[in-house]
Amino acid sequence: MVDPLSGRANALLLKLLDGCAARHRALTANVANADTPGYERKDVRFRSALAEAVRRPGVDAIRSVSIDAETDPHAAKRADGNSVCLDTEMAKIAENRLTYEMSVAVLRRKIAMVRSAITGRP
Repeated sequence: MVDPLSGRANALLLKLLDGCAARHRALTANVANADTPGYERKDVRFRSALAEAVRRPGVDAIRSVSIDAETDPHAAKRADGNSVCLDTEMAKIAENRLTYEMSVAVLRRKIAMVRSAITGRP
């Protein structure tokens, strides 16, 4: 039997959810360390790698996209060496949250369609 949730679109949604969750952890760590001298902001940049993986055939390319927090080398540092700007972090958290919620909504819709196909009820 074929798993109706194992296709490329679902792999993409699941990887997007993983990436958003990892990015949320990095961004909230930045907020928590906003006053820590020498702390360098971190971010999880996975969208361009995910977009590139989508251009390749198969699900393995999508599943193999690396989702790791990295230090942001372009972030401006204050006199104490900290590179966190709370306003920027809060904006990035809000944007990331919207992406996560959109992905969850799409995945729920897909699951509802499968459930409807199985049960015959909307």
